[in-house]
Amino acid sequence: MSCDREYRVSSAMEELKTQPLQPTAKKYAISRGSLRNRQKGGTNARDAQIERQKLSEDQEEFLVEWILNEEAAARAPTKKNVRLFGNLILKYDNQDQQLGNHWVNRFLTCHPDIKMKLSRSVDAVRTRETTEEQLE
Repeated sequence: MSCDREYRVSSAMEELKTQPLQPTAKKYAISRGSLRNRQKGGTNARDAQIERQKLSEDQEEFLVEWILNEEAAARAPTKKNVRLFGNLILKYDNQDQQLGNHWVNRFLTCHPDIKMKLSRSVDAVRTRETTEEQLE
């Protein structure tokens, strides 16, 4: 669930203490059913699925940090690299699970601060013959 939507739900829940459901739902662009569910003690979809997640929140945060560090070092990982590193995290924690082919896409949806970039291959001859003076 996006932070924006969660913020709107929280604001709507505060307003529901003094206002009726239907206008509040319309004002915050949230379905009445979602607000009613939250009033009855329900939770957001992400929190409801925590037990089914392959990586814990700490493991996901570690993976996000690794991706951002790799990007900062101009080595942005591919989706395959992200999945392989996620599998290494699981293996390190002695979990027999493997991340599926589409796991990275769902992971990226949940972490909008990470953007996949298009990679461009550099001709090996160009890189070997480039000098520091040319770069300056």
